[in-house]
Amino acid sequence: MILEIAYKKHKDWLRICRSFSCNDDDCKDIISEMYLKIDELTKKGTDLYYGENDINYYYVYKMIFHACLRLKQMNKKRKDIIVTTDAENFTLGAALAKYGISSTMQDQVIFKQLNDFTENYENKLVWYDIAVFELISDGKKISELSRETNISYVSLRNTYLKVKEFIKDEYEKYDWSRGSSRESN
Repeated sequence: MILEIAYKKHKDWLRICRSFSCNDDDCKDIISEMYLKIDELTKKGTDLYYGENDINYYYVYKMIFHACLRLKQMNKKRKDIIVTTDAENFTLGAALAKYGISSTMQDQVIFKQLNDFTENYENKLVWYDIAVFELISDGKKISELSRETNISYVSLRNTYLKVKEFIKDEYEKYDWSRGSSRESN
């Protein structure tokens, strides 16, 4: 019943979503997710009615707004990431070519420099710091890791942020053309 009421304003929802600079495909996905969320919330007992025959327009508006905001944040983070499932046959040149970017370096040189860089910073960190950073970077939630290990949330978060900042600083100091730290030369 509530979904039928919500669907009557389908064009309005799409218009609102487009007003947040989302493309048509993303808008359709966001609105579909909105319908699923409305259904889930009503099954849990949340009252989304406004009066007897209307839906809480403001609540739905906020759902769309936050979904668009999350999408923009994810797209901003992902713009430089290349995802592949075929690691054995991966070539950086071919992956970059898909995005219209050409590489002036050979894949073997880049992978060697990445390995050297990784070994360089791993030698300067404690195993605990690396383990925490890798677990959280791989998608493990800090709160979940805290419950499993009985290590405080604050400690895990601080460790993750410390290592992230350390790697960022090391990355900026690393001379990618020669494969060594600029300070050591």
